[in-house]
Amino acid sequence: MTAALCLSLVGCGLLPDKDPEDMPENWPEEKLYFAGKDRLESGSCNGAIDYYEKLQARYPFGAYAPQAQLELAYCHYKADETPKAIASVDRFMKLNPTHPHMDYAFYLRGLINFNNGTPVLPCRRSTTCRNSSSASPTAAMWPMRSCACATCATSSPSTR
Repeated sequence: MTAALCLSLVGCGLLPDKDPEDMPENWPEEKLYFAGKDRLESGSCNGAIDYYEKLQARYPFGAYAPQAQLELAYCHYKADETPKAIASVDRFMKLNPTHPHMDYAFYLRGLINFNNGTPVLPCRRSTTCRNSSSASPTAAMWPMRSCACATCATSSPSTR
């Protein structure tokens, strides 16, 4: 009796806990993408990041990979992970230069930089400014554009 009980308890421990088809590591590309999209739409950016990263690792050149890269960049942006967001959007731009959503990638890149405090235009007011660039092609285009850096913000209006 005790031997049968021991065998039944040991036998239960040998059974797998989950069906391999239910594990995200074994999901097809489409299921991973829509699981991430569902998480994103429900407001869980961290959960969406997990699914999008798994999709990119398993299907880097699949049909859903480019859109997952864009949505991954957005999720990193929403999670205040600016360096990861910039890296994700740059990766998308480099790998998909003719993608139909390239305009959104540029918009997202600008939004990330704008909210990060990175100047949109380099500073041309002071040689001591860390944002100054003598080779800036925008210097001639917007000569009255002021910089928001500490050097320019503390300078007098007559030097601007």
